[in-house]
Amino acid sequence: MFKKFKNLIKQKDLSKIGIANILGNTIAAVFWFVLASISGTEDYGQISYLVALSSIGATIALVGGTNPIIVFAAKQIKVKTTIFLITKIPFTSRFYK
Repeated sequence: MFKKFKNLIKQKDLSKIGIANILGNTIAAVFWFVLASISGTEDYGQISYLVALSSIGATIALVGGTNPIIVFAAKQIKVKTTIFLITKIPFTSRFYK
C-alpha cells in the first residue's frame, strides 16, 4: 500500500513540473506574439537577432561557470562578493559613458 502511495506522490510532483513548464512556455509565447504585433517586421528581426546573440554568449559563459561555484560553495569559500563585483563592472561602465 505504501508503494502505491509513494508512486502517486511522485506522479503528482511530475505533473506539477509539467504544468509549470507548459505555463512558462505559454507566457513566453504570448509575450513574443504581443511583441511581434507591437513592433514592425524589421524591429522584431533585430530583437530576435540580439536575443540569439546574447543566448550564445550566455551559453559560452556558463560552460565552466557552474562547477567552480558549486565547489567554492561546498568548501565555504566566499565568492559571492567577487561575483557581484564582476557583474556590476560592465553595467556601471555602460552608464558612465
